Order: sequence, then structure tokens, then C-alpha cells
Amino acid sequence: DRRHPRVLRRRTRGRDGRFARANEVFVDQSLMTGESEPVRKLAAGTDDTADGPEQPGCAFRGTQVVDGAGQLLVTNVGDDTMLGQIARRLSAGEPEAEGESREARVQRKLT
Repeated sequence: DRRHPRVLRRRTRGRDGRFARANEVFVDQSLMTGESEPVRKLAAGTDDTADGPEQPGCAFRGTQVVDGAGQLLVTNVGDDTMLGQIARRLSAGEPEAEGESREARVQRKLT
């Protein structure tokens, strides 16, 4: 297992992970959730397996630490990150239904 703690100052740098330590950490995760305000992050428990941007102990590729400092236990990198999975789903070559609107195509790809 190649999980290495990293000290974060500003970005998660292309990694998903769980905070092992968090000192007043606030993360801009608007790319993932659309939230306009930074979200406070807390250290995840050692037995915490929950995942997703709504979890206070998780950080994701494409998000940015805007305040505080923490140590992140890296769980996924590259295409295995949540952002990588979203990109893969959006670029999947699914056949388009005839007469389908642009809005319907986007909704189908996001759900």
C-alpha cells in the first residue's frame, strides 16, 4: 500500500485523501459541489471509511485549501480520483438518442 501523508498548504495536488491532521483547514470544493463558500475540514477517524465531498475528513483532486494546514493520507491519484471518475463518465462514448436536447444529454451523463 503506497499511502503517504502529505502536508497541505494550498492544493490537494491531484490526489484524493483523508485528513490525518487538520488545523483550521478550509477547502474550496466548488468544482466538486458548486458550493460558493469554503468548507471546514476535520481529521478523519482511523476507522472512517465514508467517502464523498460532503464528508468532513475527505479532500479531493481539484479542490484547494484556502486556509489552515493539514496532513493528508493519500487514497487515490490520477484517474482513480473522484474527479477522474467523473471525467471518465462524461467522456464515455454513449450513443445519443435521436432528438435528445443538449440539457437532457448533460443530465443523463451526470446521473
